[in-house]
Amino acid sequence: MTRSLLLAAIVLMVSGCYKESPLQSERAEVLQMTYVPSTSGLGTGMTTGGNLTVTSVSTDEVWAIVVRCYDHNKTFSLRGKDLYQKCRVGQIITLKYVEYTNSKGEVMDYKTKSVEP
Repeated sequence: MTRSLLLAAIVLMVSGCYKESPLQSERAEVLQMTYVPSTSGLGTGMTTGGNLTVTSVSTDEVWAIVVRCYDHNKTFSLRGKDLYQKCRVGQIITLKYVEYTNSKGEVMDYKTKSVEP
């Protein structure tokens, strides 16, 4: 119980350290599109005690596009079947995003809020 309270306090302290910017927009190019179907199977291995173990493995399908934004020149992926179906390689899209800055005003992270193909 004490450990989870301590973890919750740390999360609250850290999350309060960043300021979210107003919504911004930037153009980006779709560089690549990826679809990975869902899979399942069995994997075998050995425990630290030397015993044989069998594990069931499964993954969900992934629909993603890889984009490079013009202003920041960053390459990253965005997931979603709806987005994947609306885009094509070479297409220019508009990203709506926010920046997270620290107390010194330095950009620490970005979060894409929406995409307009």
